[in-house]
Amino acid sequence: MVFPSGFYSGLYFYVDSPRNDLQQVAEVNAWLRENCTGENSAYMICHGVVYSPDVFRISALPDESIREILPYGACNPGNDAFPKELLTAQVVLTCTPFDPNNHTEKMNAAFLENQEKYAPFELAATFDMGNGYTITAYRRVKAPTAAELDTYRAYLAEENERFPYNFSAVWDELAVQFANNG
Repeated sequence: MVFPSGFYSGLYFYVDSPRNDLQQVAEVNAWLRENCTGENSAYMICHGVVYSPDVFRISALPDESIREILPYGACNPGNDAFPKELLTAQVVLTCTPFDPNNHTEKMNAAFLENQEKYAPFELAATFDMGNGYTITAYRRVKAPTAAELDTYRAYLAEENERFPYNFSAVWDELAVQFANNG
């Protein structure tokens, strides 16, 4: 299909079956508005077909508040830098079953390992999305540490080898920030 240049934006997307979870998405957004303050104060790890930050950001339009709270995220290792917000956000969201894209499944596994080893977050809320998925919100209760960062280094070593400017460059900067956090 050829699109006239005046109508084609260059964005690629596909239309699947209509969403039946918009009420639940709105509930997650309402919770984020009530529980997060400041720019990039939440981070969503999942970045797949069913759930990604864009689902929540776009469904809230024309209200722009979710776009300020929840950044786009990182799903393309060669284009997107390691998301600092994963370690600095007040709230991190993930989903079960996990909806992966590229390296986000490794990021989720590292997040859950950190949660098990260091308990930097507490369970803040769960949302049954009505379609077999559950969105889980974790609230940070401990300052981020270099040990947490090392878990991401281990899980994402392959991506770092290919794209050190998007991974170790960011990790090294964060390690300096977290050096005194224990």
